Amino acid sequence: MLKILINGCNGKMGQVVAEEIKQTQDVETLCGFDRVDAGDNSFPVFTNIDEINLIPDVIIDFSIPVATFTILEFAKNIKYQQL
Repeated sequence: MLKILINGCNGKMGQVVAEEIKQTQDVETLCGFDRVDAGDNSFPVFTNIDEINLIPDVIIDFSIPVATFTILEFAKNIKYQQL
């Protein structure tokens, strides 16, 4: 099972990605990250990057450009934790 974190999960495209993942076998949305938890999601949504306590296999980023730096730092830290 491929576990995905969606960055920008409450935006229009983030919601489309989450819906597509629901329709796909062997893939699940592990969690989402967004500035506010405003969606009606079937997965946990974190609004503070330091509170994410789940490790995804893949990160899909449909956020605004400035938010990409935050999720890149998170991904880098995960990589070092797994080494």
